Amino acid sequence: MTTRWVVLVRPDGMFGGRTQVELGKTAAEEGTNPNGWIEIDTDAEIGHEGKYDFATGIWSVDGAAAAAAIDRAYLVENGVTAIDLAHRIKELEARIILAGLAIDGRLAREAEATGKTVDELANTVVTNADAEADAELARIVAKADARAG
Repeated sequence: MTTRWVVLVRPDGMFGGRTQVELGKTAAEEGTNPNGWIEIDTDAEIGHEGKYDFATGIWSVDGAAAAAAIDRAYLVENGVTAIDLAHRIKELEARIILAGLAIDGRLAREAEATGKTVDELANTVVTNADAEADAELARIVAKADARAG
């Protein structure tokens, strides 16, 4: 069976859901559009974060919403541990870079992708890591105080 992706658009133009339907059928015919919302074809990888312009018939993608969707999908697939590990690796790289050693690692690739300098990213990573470490220390101290009564 050949299928296609369909985005369901609410009356306000916002994303109402998406579904895969058999080619030549509508989502309503397959029972996956019970509200009778507008159905538009879309690629499976795009279109699920955006808004439909009724005047032009164009589905526009909100970049920030699409980026958030990528984060959610990554978290579901890889979990918090993978994200934490990646942050720890980036922190080690950042501290090496800030100590004056050039390293062609993850931060260099991220800098290239984001248009920031490696030093900017290294400073941000270390600042965030220090804030996380301070919060963790406060948690440990609070636990020790609670145990001490």
